[in-house]
Amino acid sequence: MVTKNQQKGYINVMKYHNNIPKSIESVRDFRVKVLEHKNQYGIASAIDAFGVGRSTIYLWQKKYLASRKLANSLSPKSTKPKRVRQSKIPFLLIEEVSRIRYQYPRIYWSPYIQCTR
Repeated sequence: MVTKNQQKGYINVMKYHNNIPKSIESVRDFRVKVLEHKNQYGIASAIDAFGVGRSTIYLWQKKYLASRKLANSLSPKSTKPKRVRQSKIPFLLIEEVSRIRYQYPRIYWSPYIQCTR
């Protein structure tokens, strides 16, 4: 038997799941649809219908109006960092350690055990 709380939880999950965009174009179209809904029915209705925060809707609206209502302005930007840290460990050393670990998989290493050569 399903209780009302479980049913309500399921409805909220499915409401959220059905509103998740899958591609860049669908993200852009989703954001335009949210803004159109907000303009027609108001901010409270858009928040309830799409589960998007008030500040997020106003941020999208600001970008949309600044671009003279071009839908491409609502496309998500890249989240890749501008600078990626470069490793200071030489690649040959990494390969050698990997080779030794693969060759001797049961070797126990600890910073407290001194290697005697």
